Amino acid sequence: MKNRKICAAIAVSFALAAMTGCSGKDSNSTTAATEAGTGSSEQAPGQSQEATTSAPIEIYPIKNADKMDIKHSDYVDVTGWKDVKVSADDATAPQNEIDYAVAYGYGSTLGLTQEEVIGRAVKAGDTAVFDFKGYVDGEAFEGGEATDYELLIGSGQFIDGFEDQIIGHSIGEEFDVNVTFPDPYPNNPDLAGAPAKFVCKVNKIMGFDNVSDDTIKTKTDGAFDTKAAYEASLIEDVTEKYRENAIWKAVMDSIKRIKQNDDLVEEYNSFNLNYASALGAQYGMTLDMVLQYYQFDSKDAFIESLRDSAQEYSYQICEVLAIADSEGITVTEDEIKDKYTDALEEYGNDEAAMNEAGLTKDGFLYDCLMDKVEELVYDTITVE
Repeated sequence: MKNRKICAAIAVSFALAAMTGCSGKDSNSTTAATEAGTGSSEQAPGQSQEATTSAPIEIYPIKNADKMDIKHSDYVDVTGWKDVKVSADDATAPQNEIDYAVAYGYGSTLGLTQEEVIGRAVKAGDTAVFDFKGYVDGEAFEGGEATDYELLIGSGQFIDGFEDQIIGHSIGEEFDVNVTFPDPYPNNPDLAGAPAKFVCKVNKIMGFDNVSDDTIKTKTDGAFDTKAAYEASLIEDVTEKYRENAIWKAVMDSIKRIKQNDDLVEEYNSFNLNYASALGAQYGMTLDMVLQYYQFDSKDAFIESLRDSAQEYSYQICEVLAIADSEGITVTEDEIKDKYTDALEEYGNDEAAMNEAGLTKDGFLYDCLMDKVEELVYDTITVE
């Protein structure tokens, strides 16, 4: 359901920042290098603010668009999508992504705990325990230093490029990480857009090297007899997903985009405003308070920050509808019912809660079309 995946992007950043603060742990609290952290405190938004409200919190309503009534030819032209070719290089998963997927399987899927490893360098999926000190224009800056900071490599907790530069370094090794702070950078506006150097030293590496075959057999209820077999299944899965993503991107990039559908843009924006307001309500905060906490002066400023992703959402839905129409793809009532039933179970069979989340029959119909369009695209496009 790629429409919901797109929507989730901003929601995930809210959740990370609000509910966990900095995901890594360190003996000297810092947030200067973190992408999603909101400060050294583990508090949720509003807990450090005096201005909370006791009045009922209004949840921003989701404004669903009538997807199936869209005249998609006004917005996109999918002629020639079947002629797309994808190179093997573009469709091959990088080793870092494979390593992270394997570690994710051990940790998040099987619930195993990382143990200290020696004799090798840091790789994706490890937790690196390291010291760092940041400099801008040769001067150390406040909040840019930590010791024994625990960082899951590949988790995206730090600003772009930071985690990748830790990979390949060994215990005791001192090295520089060179990055540029995002702009805007709500964590510290004074650092927005600034190039920085972090002097780092790895103190310990935590990984899943010591997992035994017996543990895998037990944790998978006998589905896999060995660690090697389990890892092979994880690698196969991430390899296939990477191939599919490369194909999907190539097809979407090949489609001529005419103009955005404003109703879909409004739907996307309302989804994210709904999420933000619902998140704030958990802590007695209004939507405006949540947005102010994240350095947005108004709803308009927040919506402006979503402009590119909202436009992508608008185009992608029209593209899926156009391909489905051009290929004569249809959906049965039973298929829609199956989607509805699965979603209802996820909401504890609470239909009202599901409706409040913006899940509609029209949306389930689109999701069914999306599944079929994806399958057709992956089967049609050649990787060379």
